Amino acid sequence: MPKYLPYILSIALLLVIFSSPIVLADEHSHTLGGKTVPSLDESELTPWISNEITAWTEQAVAGLQNSAPNLQVTAEDFQFDVNQSVEQFLDKADVPWYAFWKRNQEVHQPLVVTLSNRLVAAIDADTAYDMNSSIEELKLKASVLSTEPIELVGSSVTTADMERVGFVNVQTGLPAAELNTVVELLNQKSLPSQEIFSLNETLEQGATPISEQTANFVASMLYITVLQTEFDLVERHSQGVVPSYTTLGLEAMVSAKLNRDLKFKNTFDTPVIIQASNSAGTFLIEFLTLNPDSTTSYEVGSREEIEPKRIERLVADLAYGRERQVETGRSGWRVVTYRTITSDSGSFETQEIVARDYYPPVNEVFEVSAKEPPTPPATGGTTDGTTGGTSGGTTGGTGTDNGSDSGTGSGTGTGSGTGSGSGTGDGSGTGNGSGDGSSNGTGDDTDSDEQDDYDKGGNKIN
Repeated sequence: MPKYLPYILSIALLLVIFSSPIVLADEHSHTLGGKTVPSLDESELTPWISNEITAWTEQAVAGLQNSAPNLQVTAEDFQFDVNQSVEQFLDKADVPWYAFWKRNQEVHQPLVVTLSNRLVAAIDADTAYDMNSSIEELKLKASVLSTEPIELVGSSVTTADMERVGFVNVQTGLPAAELNTVVELLNQKSLPSQEIFSLNETLEQGATPISEQTANFVASMLYITVLQTEFDLVERHSQGVVPSYTTLGLEAMVSAKLNRDLKFKNTFDTPVIIQASNSAGTFLIEFLTLNPDSTTSYEVGSREEIEPKRIERLVADLAYGRERQVETGRSGWRVVTYRTITSDSGSFETQEIVARDYYPPVNEVFEVSAKEPPTPPATGGTTDGTTGGTSGGTTGGTGTDNGSDSGTGSGTGTGSGTGSGSGTGDGSGTGNGSGDGSSNGTGDDTDSDEQDDYDKGGNKIN
């Protein structure tokens, strides 16, 4: 009997094995997507893992968006293949009878996941990240529904590897605190290819408000830098005046209240890094990118000067003929800004009009006296009885002026003599009348020369 014992035990073991053709490992030791499976039933496993994926995606997208705001991540950027993931898991968890030695082996199956083309392109376009390492990191954490923070891998490319395509450097006396806030918002900001930059949106992210004067200064500096690149200028507004820190045609203004913004689009194939600094009153902005294939220049030309007008205001506190200037005039201008883009290979060169600006003139204003000219003093004697009598006697005695009058002058004066019509009256003209010796004759004593007569006092005789 003892020598048959080994054979009996072997047969018994085989009977046990054959009685259970499929041997399933302990289901509580398996994981799918980093989560312990509740069942090995496919009908239960599929909806369970789908719910786990949804919950993980919501948290992962929010975390990734916070760490990389420029990417605009959505749940659709993580594309899970649930059916294939479940199928691969069950293939490993199901242990056939002839592999009974694998009974206690655990199965840890990652999920099958890919990233959207949009997200891959966005990562590739941003030089701040290493594309390959970042994609592998995202896929790895998504495949096991990792609870660790999900972040992109920084790029080994530094700004030292990039070329400067535009810059501006200017002294300014604006508040340092406001400029430092702007530097925090702009410095090391990445502008991916084909993305539009908005200055208003950027300034709104600051912890403290920026004054209109500082905002317009920053807008002008960015505008000058954009003119040195091939960027598309989406929106720009002129201040209408030339501030002290720049020249004609090289200024810009922004106002959130007036819905006026400075917007430009990165047309390079590579991202652009904005660098900004403010040191000892010197403000610097520069654009950096990898391997630019063109150079750009700009010119403000077609200048047309507009002369100011003279405006006069009448005032009563100035003497006659006096004036004073109360506002200095300034010429206005019309200018056109041109930009020329030339490929480094010399295959093309294009010139375009970027902007047409109008700066209205400031008219000069004068206050002028409103007073009338003074009346000249009288030059004749007093109008007394003697003068009246003399005038009357003379007029009555002589009749007509020069004898060529058409009237006969037959009337008599009050003088001692009477006028004869011929104008030879014999009166002495020294009349002693009391001034009533006006020429009261009925003749037509009108001069033929049609000119006015005046007496010795300079008074007009009608």
